[in-house]
Amino acid sequence: MGKENIETNSNNEMKIQTLLIPIDFSHIIPHGYANGYIGLPKEHPWFNKHYDNIDVDIHGGLTYSNDHPPKGEPDGLWWTGFDTAHCYDNQVNCDETYCRNEVESLKQQALNVVK
Repeated sequence: MGKENIETNSNNEMKIQTLLIPIDFSHIIPHGYANGYIGLPKEHPWFNKHYDNIDVDIHGGLTYSNDHPPKGEPDGLWWTGFDTAHCYDNQVNCDETYCRNEVESLKQQALNVVK
């Protein structure tokens, strides 16, 4: 399974990229369908912030922040996101639709910060 760019959105020229990475089903531990990330431009207030310092309402809280997407190369964006490998996460309560909705919610919360 590979990475899937969902879309790039803009709000007053602020572009935030979303990324959904399906989890390799060969893992033994329980997990949801995918992990979700957003790529933020330098102009965004969350740029260069550690995920513990970003206040959002997202599944399990943010668990990632870096200058590159997971398993990717630096691309000028600041990537932050969540995973679905928490206790009680599984393919039923964290299915594809749920993961897509969560990454869209994260993107919307990021856009709301710059409104």
